[in-house]
Amino acid sequence: MTHCTVTNRNVSPNGNPGVDGMLNLIAHELVEAMSDPFVNAWKSPNGNGDIGENADK
Repeated sequence: MTHCTVTNRNVSPNGNPGVDGMLNLIAHELVEAMSDPFVNAWKSPNGNGDIGENADK
């Protein structure tokens, strides 16, 4: 199991683990968009010409 796997469906804040996961992702992307409106602060070249998010390194 990984950290993304639902381990106890009874502990879901709204009773729907799928929606909880989706809201987690949407909230993350919303905060990222608000904190980086020009979409350049969290990205850097990864060495082969592509640009990737810093978290993907």
